[in-house]
Amino acid sequence: MAKPSTGSQRFRIQVEEQARATAATQQQNSELSQQVNELQDQLQAERANTQERINLECTEREQLEERLKEEHAERERLLEEERTSRPEFEKNMMTKFVALSQQMGTQQRSSPNKTPVQGQLLFLQMRSYKLQQGILECLKQWIQRTSWPGL
Repeated sequence: MAKPSTGSQRFRIQVEEQARATAATQQQNSELSQQVNELQDQLQAERANTQERINLECTEREQLEERLKEEHAERERLLEEERTSRPEFEKNMMTKFVALSQQMGTQQRSSPNKTPVQGQLLFLQMRSYKLQQGILECLKQWIQRTSWPGL
């Protein structure tokens, strides 16, 4: 039969059990601490990646906003140029029309040997042709001034 344990043996067994339990607890704590450290490292890396993406998106947004401002300014400049060139174009057209009309009137008076109907018909034909030519020339100039570069 087994010998009954004495008080000191029981105490020694309890101390050994506590030592094993403490060692196991320390091992678990160590493993958990290592897992926590790994998770913290992953979290820090994820935060850094997220911050980098945020910074890139902010930079891209700033560039897009700047490009939008430039395009808006260019559009405003072109609209202003159109606003200012239209009256100038109309003035030039009227000036050329008056000049052509005066020129046609002078030519009609300088042709006395034709019949009045023939002279008027010729005058109207020439006047129409010259007016068309003047209008085409003015339109060409206006289109060149107001057209967008690259078109």
